[in-house]
Amino acid sequence: MPRGNRVVYQIKPKPRKPFSKRAVLVSGVLVSAAIIFFALWYAVRMPYLRVDRVEISGMQLLSASEIEQAVRADLSGFFWLVIPRDNFFFISSRRISDDIPRKFPQLSSMEVDKKFPKKIVITVKERQLWGVYCFRLPAAISTPCFYLDTRGTAYEEFSRFEGWLLPLVYGPEAPKLGEAAVSAEKLEFFREARAAMESAGRRLLSMGLSTTTPDDVRLGLAEGWEGWVTATRPVAEWLGALKTLLESDVGEKRFQLEYADLRFGSKIFYKYR
Repeated sequence: MPRGNRVVYQIKPKPRKPFSKRAVLVSGVLVSAAIIFFALWYAVRMPYLRVDRVEISGMQLLSASEIEQAVRADLSGFFWLVIPRDNFFFISSRRISDDIPRKFPQLSSMEVDKKFPKKIVITVKERQLWGVYCFRLPAAISTPCFYLDTRGTAYEEFSRFEGWLLPLVYGPEAPKLGEAAVSAEKLEFFREARAAMESAGRRLLSMGLSTTTPDDVRLGLAEGWEGWVTATRPVAEWLGALKTLLESDVGEKRFQLEYADLRFGSKIFYKYR
């Protein structure tokens, strides 16, 4: 080969790979998801759909402003750091009607109605006062007492109780606010016993409960003595025995009685002070 001659080979260009259809699909899905996310994010944060009016009715003793403040606090903040809790479509009427009465034990029920797009209408019902529950024996001092509603639920605590205008129940345990302190059966027994005592010319003031013998109760009368009875027995049984005792044995000395034990049928035990 002559000196200086060279052979040059032409390099063929590499063909470009076509863009993957799968990549195009994935990119489209991601872009669409991002658009949908930001659209929803904008929609749920729109002022038009955020509740700013709370109307409350039905109060007797409670303040509407206090309940409204608690509702607004319940609706403040965000779900998952994104969705406002006061967005109309994400407000749960059931959650409000469950949460707020826990903060206000004086409420027996609450109805929540949403009015599109920015209002909540709340109707409350307060507990009806029936009597007083005290966590103590009659001789104890400075122990907590609670107001009871007609179902035996303790709903407000106070430190001192005087007078006999309200029925009084002494119990061995301090109840939780918003929970039953006295069973419905015991309340019904007290009502029956009180009516029976009044028909016999006696005034029933209080009822003492026990944990060791749940069926036994101590009835406190205005004359200053107690009647020990069994709540599961018909009132008429021990009431007849009590009438016989007071008329034939005790008489005018009834003001000196400390107690009359009527739990054992015809066998009656009593003690003077």
